[in-house]
Amino acid sequence: MLDGNYAKVNLEKCDFIAKYEFSNSRDFNYVWETLYKTTTGKYIIDGEGGAMSKYSKNIGDRNFCGSERVYEIDEIEAKEFCERHADIDVVDEYFPLAEI
Repeated sequence: MLDGNYAKVNLEKCDFIAKYEFSNSRDFNYVWETLYKTTTGKYIIDGEGGAMSKYSKNIGDRNFCGSERVYEIDEIEAKEFCERHADIDVVDEYFPLAEI
């Protein structure tokens, strides 16, 4: 994953592609992720999670809290995200097979 400062990305102008939700915000393991494609063709994840998720943040003295972040992923990771969490029509629309 290519981390970066994407706080200024206007997600309302991006194309929504797919969404993944695991559990609810009362669960320390919850994860909510949304995949977008920017107008420049980059793939962005807007993610949020609990204190025991991949979005956990160490706040000191072995204490963790949930957090959220927006980060860029490459096309391969975006396709894999879609294959796991979206309908096949969405995968075909954004990642068509190359003609032989």
